[in-house]
Amino acid sequence: MRLLQLLVALVAYGCLASWSAAATVDWQGGSTSLNDASQWYVLSTNEPTDTTGETRLPTVDDGAFVRNGTTVTLDSQISAGQFRLGGMAWTGGNPGPTTLVVTADGYLNIAPPLGSFLNAGHFYVGNAYAANVVQSGGTIRTTGSANSTGYVGYGAAGTYSISGGTLSIESPTGIGPRLNVGYGTATAEYGNGVFNQSEGLVRTWCTGTESYVDVGRSNGSTLNPTGIYNLSGGTLSVTAGATGEISSRYLAVGRDGGTGTFTQSAGLVETGWLRLGYNGALGKPWSNGYYTMTGGTLKVGYKFYIGRVDDSTLLPQSFGHFTVNQDAVLDCTGSFNMTSSSKVTLQIDSAADFGWTFGNWATMYGEVEVARTGGFCPVQNQEWLLLTATPDPAYNVAAAPSSITPGYSLDVRDTQIYLVFAPHSGDANIDWAVNVGDLGILAGNWNQSGKNWYQADFTGDGSVNVGDLGVLAGNWGWTAPPGGLGNVPEPASLVLLGLGGLVALRRRS
Repeated sequence: MRLLQLLVALVAYGCLASWSAAATVDWQGGSTSLNDASQWYVLSTNEPTDTTGETRLPTVDDGAFVRNGTTVTLDSQISAGQFRLGGMAWTGGNPGPTTLVVTADGYLNIAPPLGSFLNAGHFYVGNAYAANVVQSGGTIRTTGSANSTGYVGYGAAGTYSISGGTLSIESPTGIGPRLNVGYGTATAEYGNGVFNQSEGLVRTWCTGTESYVDVGRSNGSTLNPTGIYNLSGGTLSVTAGATGEISSRYLAVGRDGGTGTFTQSAGLVETGWLRLGYNGALGKPWSNGYYTMTGGTLKVGYKFYIGRVDDSTLLPQSFGHFTVNQDAVLDCTGSFNMTSSSKVTLQIDSAADFGWTFGNWATMYGEVEVARTGGFCPVQNQEWLLLTATPDPAYNVAAAPSSITPGYSLDVRDTQIYLVFAPHSGDANIDWAVNVGDLGILAGNWNQSGKNWYQADFTGDGSVNVGDLGVLAGNWGWTAPPGGLGNVPEPASLVLLGLGGLVALRRRS
């Protein structure tokens, strides 16, 4: 096996060495079409001192570098072994951001040199200089037998906006295609990438193993590149292996020292793994991953991790934060693992269930925050089905958050987890005590309608009246730490006396 690996490495090295001698094609033109051969300047080697230039269109034996600081249109087919929008570090002074517009007839085919083995095409948006892609149709395809890559923000600022067409980073006969949005290198720490998808297909796929999309990733140093992915329509697909092979498909938001932010309001995301805040190995730095989902569908086939999995005390615990509302659809056959270095924010605006589905493993630790939106206020003991795990046949469903918004709890019932609103009766401000603070809230809303729990409507009839006064009086003096047992309430006559004084004051005013 080691001999085979050595042979493969030698062959790959030979191919890479031969590729380094291939010509590069540097775009010199202004705002025009990429298929204008007169605008390309061809160098016989990768060295900037070469002066034997010619004009012709790129081929798969070339690397194409565009850095004109204006706008270039892709409206036909061109090919290149690698394509760097934003140029290379040696290509001269900074001309300003370069923009590539991809139309319906545009086709950029980025492939390894002819005859290569275990090599790949590479696509960079924002390399040495800032760059943008605006795609309304057509295809950008980066391919090879192993490790094809697409970078948006590679040590510089890069933005990709797609409203139609296809971006495909693939290895049809191999392994390891990767799309990185925001990537920091050892020498270029910033790597700020922004990806906006409103329609179209964005995918990484291969027939072998390990297909990746990383949003906000460092090369493993202490630098902190940032990646942002905004999905409002279309499909983001991470695919590898034969049909049903799900354990080698990775979507990571915040990885190995980077910070990633993913916002999904519509569309479809499908992957094997989803990791929010991930440091992959010993020595990798802390990462932060944020995923906000207000709509659309998320399909995770293997494992959904929020925060670094707690499998080693030697690794820093990266932070993951998942914010989700009731309109989002989580249709997942994989497991759900919310670790101790994580946070989930549950946005509620109605009594509708969340209704997530997962595989045979669902654990919720870390911090749970409940945020009411749209003026919605639950009634006491209202509950929402949060998730259901599939018993197959062994399963583990657990909910033991390190903290949760006061007044709420998580209730495990066999294979399901429920969110429950269960404040103590009479505790209007949910401060773990029934006292003069709650009495003041009740007095301030006395005999008014259209009220909720936080305004002292303890009976849930929409009004603050004698019924709510009775609830408060019956629990007067109760106190408890979060999750603790309360003490014995004091006599109800004290609260009646206090209310009488407050009501009298209100009448005089």
